Amino acid sequence: MVGTLTFNGDYNLNGESITLLYLSGLNFNAAYTRFSNELILPVSETAFSVSADSRVDFNGGVSGGSRGIIKSGWGELTIGSAVDADYVEISRGSLTQFGSQINDLFAGSGTVIRGSGSFADMNLGEANLHFDDGDGGTTIMSASGAVEFDSDSSFVTPVGDNGSGGIFAGSLTVSGSGEIQLNDATLTLNGNGTMPTMGGTVTLITNQTGLPIVGTFAGLPEGATVSVGSFNLSITYVGGVSGRDVVLEYAPVAPVGPGVVSVTDHRFTRGKRVPMDILGENRGGGTESQLTYTWSTTQRPAGARPITFTENGTNGAKNAFARFHKAGTYMMSCTITDENGLSIVRDVTVSVVQRQAGLRLFPHKEWIPVGTSVQFRGYIHDQFNERVRNTGAPTFEVLQGNATFSPTGLFTANARGSFRVQITIGDLVGTLGGRIIRA
Repeated sequence: MVGTLTFNGDYNLNGESITLLYLSGLNFNAAYTRFSNELILPVSETAFSVSADSRVDFNGGVSGGSRGIIKSGWGELTIGSAVDADYVEISRGSLTQFGSQINDLFAGSGTVIRGSGSFADMNLGEANLHFDDGDGGTTIMSASGAVEFDSDSSFVTPVGDNGSGGIFAGSLTVSGSGEIQLNDATLTLNGNGTMPTMGGTVTLITNQTGLPIVGTFAGLPEGATVSVGSFNLSITYVGGVSGRDVVLEYAPVAPVGPGVVSVTDHRFTRGKRVPMDILGENRGGGTESQLTYTWSTTQRPAGARPITFTENGTNGAKNAFARFHKAGTYMMSCTITDENGLSIVRDVTVSVVQRQAGLRLFPHKEWIPVGTSVQFRGYIHDQFNERVRNTGAPTFEVLQGNATFSPTGLFTANARGSFRVQITIGDLVGTLGGRIIRA
């Protein structure tokens, strides 16, 4: 009652319980102060001031009768055992409560409440109620009286796959006969990156009061969707066995495989090397750069070699060039695969049309005896050096020399000297030459 006690260093107080008979306050300016045994308070309320970056642990609990504890300062106060006080008021910083019943809790703006302790009435004001244990897990708090959130307070908990096929989150259990008022408080879910593949439910507030929940979390009416990373959960305020619990339900959505945005149409081509441009769409949450494109030949003309591709099985293969080795109709498939192994197959048909590339004439006779007949022939070849079909019959003409041609190309040498002949097929013209020699 007559003053305060200030701790300016780091202390670890062990042994017997500590009794404060006349002090009205404790100031903690040290980095860490620990009371291992019970702290007995004076008759009236006691003020604790914990400065920023300071931590005070009451591991032995607090007792002493009908009194209140008022905590100020931006540091952390941890109560690890039972508390006998009418109320705890925290105006700044954080309170971590692991002990049994604290009667009433009053929390101020910006404060943080953690732990797995139990309370009576909880007036959270603008406080943040955290359900993480600091090691990646969650905690459960309880209250035996009314719980009142404020529109500036928040309910913060990790959520995700618990490693056993279920879903985990922190929770608050409320018993007694007081109302639970959410008052548009903020619900913050911090995901661990995974969700159960089988789905499931998790209870955020177990309501044992017999009264319905009053209000909702901000922006989350009954049945609303809550997003945790790329996962979606639905919220209900009439869940659980009682029909009055706040419950999250996760129903896994079947993963969506990639799609096809565009394919360049090369249905007919005269080329030997053709760009096979295709573009996929990653619909599973990733980016297009995570897609791979794998080309294969599914049908080709008789005697033709498989198509060769300049790149395959990579993201860059979306712009691969296909090289053909013979005219005819080819069928290809492109398998687009995303980072989850899901894929889509797009079939592409290309008809490679023969292109007249040149004439092939024979025989190449340099010396033909007088009176001898030689059959000349010729055909048009395509871009693959294959004979072009349906080009019409060739015509033959002697350009130089004493010789004659039959309509079918039979050349007869009549007298010695140089000769030169012309063979025409369609629009293509070729010549051959040599000498007629003495028989």
